[in-house]
Amino acid sequence: MAQSRRDLLKASAAAAAPYLLSKGARAAEIFAAAEPVSYFEGKGYELLPPHGLITGESFNGGIRFDELPGPTVGGKTIRLQGCARLEDIPRRGEPGVLPKFHILGYHNPEPAYPGEVFHQVLDFLVNGSGLNPHRLVLVSTDRFEPMRVYLDDFDIGPHQIVIRPWNEAYAVGDGSGYFRPPEHPYAIGLPTVSIHYPLPGTPIESEHFYPLPGYLELGEVSISQAGNGGSRLVEGGLGVERVAIVGDGVVDTYEEALIVLANEMEAEAQERGIPLPPGYQQFRNL
Repeated sequence: MAQSRRDLLKASAAAAAPYLLSKGARAAEIFAAAEPVSYFEGKGYELLPPHGLITGESFNGGIRFDELPGPTVGGKTIRLQGCARLEDIPRRGEPGVLPKFHILGYHNPEPAYPGEVFHQVLDFLVNGSGLNPHRLVLVSTDRFEPMRVYLDDFDIGPHQIVIRPWNEAYAVGDGSGYFRPPEHPYAIGLPTVSIHYPLPGTPIESEHFYPLPGYLELGEVSISQAGNGGSRLVEGGLGVERVAIVGDGVVDTYEEALIVLANEMEAEAQERGIPLPPGYQQFRNL
């Protein structure tokens, strides 16, 4: 008897469970992450265990900001990482902003061709998650030009691309053109393209300008610098909850995610015998 899609997702979730449960994640989080994990594993990526939420760094109040630092093994890898960002606290109440969220980070040191990872991410979003390719908007700089050739497979038109000035994107480092947040201890700085999708009710525009009102940034992909004599490395990440939100999925409320974040940091601090990070109290005071 053929397995249903739900059965396949459950099987994938069970495979990921040892990594996620080691950090206190709940079954709902495992199930929500099953689809992107299983997709990239099917492309030959190895799933690595997540880092702890507590970093010991002064950056971001000592709380994990994203899936960096990179993998501890060679080859193509993914990491499903729980994160929290102090910079998001003033944005509480905005769609897609949660105190604890997950990034599915991907790392490919030797892509088969420059746009391989970018193509895989679009394939997952369009054909794996069922997002409408005509509603995607991509934001980058002139470094994106060699990547345009991969858009035809998804019928993504020129009007869905926003090109920022390189100096502007480089100075901000927010991932929409270049990723290197100020004081981030692990980000090496890479040219990127960010992928955005509208919230329900957001109209389709014939022209877009960054920032994009009514859109969620789903993730980023770096752009290979091999053609400039640099590294072939490509990496980036997708926000698991954000992909679920625009795909009409169910995610935790802000209050539910806040409880999860506090409980997991408390459990981790006790398990590792370390103090709670300074950022813990900022979330506790909400």
